[in-house]
Amino acid sequence: MKYLNILVLLFFISACSEKPADMNNQLKYEKDGLSFSYPANWEVTEDFVSEDVRFVFVESPGDAIIKIEVYPTEQSFELKEFVELDVEALIKEIPSILELDSDNEIKEVKTSINGTEFHGLKYEFNISVVNIDVPHVSESYSFPSHEKVAYLTNQVAKEDLGKVNGGFKQVLATFKIEP
Repeated sequence: MKYLNILVLLFFISACSEKPADMNNQLKYEKDGLSFSYPANWEVTEDFVSEDVRFVFVESPGDAIIKIEVYPTEQSFELKEFVELDVEALIKEIPSILELDSDNEIKEVKTSINGTEFHGLKYEFNISVVNIDVPHVSESYSFPSHEKVAYLTNQVAKEDLGKVNGGFKQVLATFKIEP
């Protein structure tokens, strides 16, 4: 029981440790045809290729994350199918000590940044540990190019969305993929 209490405490300490995105300072990421700007207090933690699919992870100082996946066009998906597969993977990968609840409803979302509209899909879910709930939100967008399709997915606890939403929008607005 002591182990469980420590795990629950660590889970909620990390869930409450989000810091606001540093929107006054930004860093630029440019590598192998991908480029975007992101808050200076965030970090690109991974950039690797596995079976022709490129994965890039951008993480906030807390638990917010942006996952970028780049597929060759012939292996790409419609955005809704991509989100459905992402949700299936989340359900399979969640540790058994955590419970995942969702209404399985994927909703359309429009985000306007400096006059440009981005159309994506939003998925909300709840992670709970011993009946303590932490609602989360995830949004996904696709960026097709001539030879590739990039998918950007951001995810964060709902209570922290206000702290990191500016950072999510910054990456989304500045994202570019070249052939």
